[in-house]
Amino acid sequence: LYRLDRTDSIMKPSDVNIMGNISVSGLYVIALGGNNYFKGNRSRLSYEISFANQPLKLWGIDYAACADNPATNYTRRKVMVDIQYLYRMVDRLLLGVRSEVSYANIIKIDNPSYLQGQAHSYTFTGIGLSLQYDSRDFIPNPQKGIYAMAEVTLYPQFISSYDKTLARTTLIFDTYHRLWESGIIATDLYGRFNGKDTPWILREQLGGSTRMRGYYAGRYIDNNILSCQVELRQRIYKRIGGTVWGGCGTVFPSFHDFNWRNMLPTYGVGLRWEFKHRVNIRIDYGFGKHTSGFIFNVNEAF
Repeated sequence: LYRLDRTDSIMKPSDVNIMGNISVSGLYVIALGGNNYFKGNRSRLSYEISFANQPLKLWGIDYAACADNPATNYTRRKVMVDIQYLYRMVDRLLLGVRSEVSYANIIKIDNPSYLQGQAHSYTFTGIGLSLQYDSRDFIPNPQKGIYAMAEVTLYPQFISSYDKTLARTTLIFDTYHRLWESGIIATDLYGRFNGKDTPWILREQLGGSTRMRGYYAGRYIDNNILSCQVELRQRIYKRIGGTVWGGCGTVFPSFHDFNWRNMLPTYGVGLRWEFKHRVNIRIDYGFGKHTSGFIFNVNEAF
């Protein structure tokens, strides 16, 4: 944590996270992300930069295939730069502009038919506009406030390696309330929607370390995703805390084909250690449909 102006005690603290991972299996990941607040808290620059070479598992690129297929192994190389500038127009209402560049290449796959004829490599440049309401007291670990966001991102054909211009809509609604002195209840509603012709790199992946915990990231893939979760965060003793959460979510090809029976559960428990004021080491164990898994990370899931 840091402040760009150390003499300004009113300025919200900025944060930066650096992550690296390497293994003998061929995995290597380098990621940098953070939020910079400027004088007067009128504007904020958020950024995420990552480079990854990952041996992964793939079940398919739509819900039906993911539900029926056994896993196949593939190796993906991905570079991503995502920068967003937010300006506070009035009180807690912010206007955001986003620029995103992503490149992904499947350099090896055991069963190419899982891609359904799509290319192994794509490059996309996206330009987005968002409207946000943000009353959270501290982004990495909120204890009170509301965060609501609606964003539309365009991926123009002339600056991407795809033969069509694509669009994506993202909706988020999060709330944080103190139930008692050491207990916080947090809720998260999330939706992201793409067109039918979306290539695999831009399709939504269910699972991971933030939403639908307990599922392998990409266990289910499709054009659109909906999810919700509720989490109780409780301080137990000094710097030690715990969490319990539950929720559900699914991916689907289009609203016409949405099926409530495809909703998948997520629930679990977690341990927190506050190694720095309001900054937690997070260890979660999540459960899903016929799956479970550990998550080790910094800061809260949402």
